[in-house]
Amino acid sequence: MVSFGDFSRRYTKRYLVKRTLTLFVALFAVLVLNFLLPRMMPGNFLTLYVESLERQHPGVNAKAIAERVAALYGLNAPPYEQFLHYLREILSVDPNFGPSFQYYPTNAWTVVVYAVKWTLLLLGTSQAVSWLLGILIGITMAFHKDKPLDRVLQPAFYFLNTIPLFWIGLVFILLFAVYFKVLPPSGAYGIHPDPVSVLRHLILPLSVIVIGTLPTHALVIRGAALEVLSSDFVQAARAQGIGKRSFLNMVLKNSLPITHAALPKHRLPDRRNIYC
Repeated sequence: MVSFGDFSRRYTKRYLVKRTLTLFVALFAVLVLNFLLPRMMPGNFLTLYVESLERQHPGVNAKAIAERVAALYGLNAPPYEQFLHYLREILSVDPNFGPSFQYYPTNAWTVVVYAVKWTLLLLGTSQAVSWLLGILIGITMAFHKDKPLDRVLQPAFYFLNTIPLFWIGLVFILLFAVYFKVLPPSGAYGIHPDPVSVLRHLILPLSVIVIGTLPTHALVIRGAALEVLSSDFVQAARAQGIGKRSFLNMVLKNSLPITHAALPKHRLPDRRNIYC
């Protein structure tokens, strides 16, 4: 007879293998699409690049430039050779994306690595702010269910969820960068990456991302908190006269299983006493 522990380990192993295979299939599909889509789009990058050079530098030898650019990026090779070269360079220990089109002769990998730190700063900060506000607002809405605060915020958040994030970004750029001219419309910093300049450039995109993601976080937390508040052990703890702070911690810890370990510890009432 198979024990529960053996069954659990077998199921976990099967699940991990399945998820790992799915990850590799998805990664390969992304790499293939990333290779095919630019080549399937109408137009020709080489022609546009040469035409741009001719406009900027009249009198240049366009044909010679086109041949050199094609040789530089391997555009004369058959598609399958280009794809194999693309996979080899992408999946190598030291990734090499080739020279950047826009920042030539800088390697494209260098451009990506430089941009990653600013992307992580923006996304990390915005998600931390969005989740913190979402937890606070969602729990508050749950504790004030069907009261004026909940009646106002709930439809407002549903309405915000219907607005595309890029549209909010365009409106913010138009208002704060074009009309009022109080915030920069793009970039990570001004002339020098000092903290004040970075903060000024961070405010606008951070605000847009927070406004776009906060409604979902708050509504999810509200729903989870309402489910916890209606559970038997919470009702029993409330009947036992648990303190307000302990009660709030109980609801938070059971509403946020992902962040369970990060929340403050508190002693739950003995369930033997609750259900006796």
